[in-house]
Amino acid sequence: MSAPSRLGRFMNLPGGITAGQALAAASENLDAHRDTALGQIDKAIGDLARGEAGEGDASPQAVARLADSIASLAGMFQLDALSLTAKRLSDVVRVVDGRGAAGSDLIGLHITALRVMRAQPDAQGAAELLRGLDQIAAREARRGGATAG
Repeated sequence: MSAPSRLGRFMNLPGGITAGQALAAASENLDAHRDTALGQIDKAIGDLARGEAGEGDASPQAVARLADSIASLAGMFQLDALSLTAKRLSDVVRVVDGRGAAGSDLIGLHITALRVMRAQPDAQGAAELLRGLDQIAAREARRGGATAG
């Protein structure tokens, strides 16, 4: 038997909250941070674009870090297509960097895809774009002798 969680202890106190109340409060708390998170996503996409244009850090580590940040924040707010696009960028950066090749065209393509997903999250268009990115990632992984993620 495991130790009770902090939430579980509060729920069992006299006058404690129900699971539904806890979920509603958590959702409200998350929503209160949505605008800030979207601003951080926009900044990260801008930083990626500046790095690609030679105006910032375009090292594979910086690109992967920014892409991972976008993926995490987007996932937290259920922006699934944006999160998956950022994950594809991370995957491609790691594959290209792992084989020591320049991948600026691929990285630029993924940054453009991030901008599109952020500006217009059309479900059908997002699915098509993600399929295309998956095909590119698979092709690049085969070239590098790695497996696509």
